[in-house]
Amino acid sequence: MGDYISSKERRAIIKHNRREISRLEAELREVGTNAAVMRDPANIVEFDGLKTYFYTETGVVKAVDGASFDVPKGGTVGVVGESGCGKSVMSLSLMRLLQRPHGQITGGAIRLDAPSGTIDVAKTGNGGMGGIRGGVVSMIFQEPMTSLNPVLRIGDQLDEVVALHAPQLIGRGIIKGGGRDDVRRRTIESLEAVSITSPDRVYRMYPHELSGGMRQRVVISMAVACSPQLIIADEPTTALDVTIQAQILDLLRGIKDSYVGTGIMLITHDLGVVAEMADSVVVMYAGRVVERGTARDIYKSPAHPYTVGLMRSKPQPGRKERRLYSIPGRVPNPVSMPDYCYFKDRCEYAGEACSLYPDEFAIGNGHMVSCWRKGDI
Repeated sequence: MGDYISSKERRAIIKHNRREISRLEAELREVGTNAAVMRDPANIVEFDGLKTYFYTETGVVKAVDGASFDVPKGGTVGVVGESGCGKSVMSLSLMRLLQRPHGQITGGAIRLDAPSGTIDVAKTGNGGMGGIRGGVVSMIFQEPMTSLNPVLRIGDQLDEVVALHAPQLIGRGIIKGGGRDDVRRRTIESLEAVSITSPDRVYRMYPHELSGGMRQRVVISMAVACSPQLIIADEPTTALDVTIQAQILDLLRGIKDSYVGTGIMLITHDLGVVAEMADSVVVMYAGRVVERGTARDIYKSPAHPYTVGLMRSKPQPGRKERRLYSIPGRVPNPVSMPDYCYFKDRCEYAGEACSLYPDEFAIGNGHMVSCWRKGDI
């Protein structure tokens, strides 16, 4: 009964949403420049207090509520957290693929070091993202079968990506011209880069004629076809068996080594994948970053109670347990977030200080945690 909304309240919410959406859309159109300055030139992208909200009939869903972290050039950053914590929404915000007008970036900045100069993606409309998507930042989506068009051949879909960014690729010397043969040649090269043994045959096939692992390779080849500076891998091993998962992870490592300077933002629930792939780890909970640091720091010395709970929930080699550990309680409602620490109601270490949301504290060289206990757990 506590979640019940009357018709009058619903009308008031809809009216408020329309007003806010109109304001945000107008601000996006009125922005005269989206130029920005990187805080650290060694980074390819910097999330700075990002807020991404969805305006629904039941209220404003704060999917990402002030997230901050960096992705360095040539580095791999693993973003972990349970479903609904804002991982995918953050990546969609970077790509400007939110379902507008209801999905909006309402605050913060996303600074991207693009070849034409540093820009703030949060202030960039769809018109300014044409050369960014695919050319500078590309994305490997969760389910390849829904990412590929079932009625178009593999080659046609890859050719479209290469042809769209042909001027950039010509300028960088990746292709000689924008003709059909040049585009096809680059497509075949991208299929070969993901270890597809018969690229000419796969080029002529439809998605349904390929296995799940082959489709995932095709999606990865589409992501690397234009040699982007940043690859967002959103659950790249979902729905794949263990053997194929290992092959895909090896493939991503090979791509990172082949494309010098290319960063990877790896979004996953699998802590094992993150341990194997990532240089640094970002732990998200309820739309915020609660802990970040090197993979060694996070795995050897987790400092936030939520991170500790995640580590306890994974199987331990050599230890028999009748039932795996699960964090008690539920994630707070994103429509009405509390004004205290979001994890307080589920935390066994909670105290009086947790009545206020904690600041971010440094507890080591680059190891940051948003917890009043500052790692003393």
